[in-house]
Amino acid sequence: MCLAFILTKKLNFLKLRLKEWNKEIFGHLDSKMVDLVDKIKFFDEKEQQLSLSLGDKIERLQVKKELFVVRNKIGIFGLQRVEQHWMEGGDRSTKFFHSAANSRRKFNAIMNIVVEGELNVDDSSMQGAIVHLCEKLCHENFPSRPFVEGISYSSISFEDAWELMEGFFRGRSL
Repeated sequence: MCLAFILTKKLNFLKLRLKEWNKEIFGHLDSKMVDLVDKIKFFDEKEQQLSLSLGDKIERLQVKKELFVVRNKIGIFGLQRVEQHWMEGGDRSTKFFHSAANSRRKFNAIMNIVVEGELNVDDSSMQGAIVHLCEKLCHENFPSRPFVEGISYSSISFEDAWELMEGFFRGRSL
């Protein structure tokens, strides 16, 4: 017999045994969870009508622990399924993501810009126009010295301004 054939048979047998083991150990997690939730509801309704005995409280606590374990197993099972699908099929959204990103890049590109009525098409003129516009917007149109009713006052130094600010904030928390 061919070794590949023997290996295939052994792997199929292993697969069947793993399925049986999975059903024995984990069973049907969804139906288990529904049963446990129903038991907890029963204990809650019983508690509302009359107080629970110590045995019922202990049993309800054990059911809650078992429900916690079942929910964790369901979460782990879901993660394993996602990983299995990713291993088998790969990341199917990669092609979509890259096509969307490339289309956004094309859409967001600046092909030309009009600054002060002048059309700029090439990269260097667009860059110069944008720099000029930003400098113009950020430039202060007033002198650095204060004027009051046409009288010019001299400005104070940075050190003097800092001392004034220190005196103002001394003793206050920021």
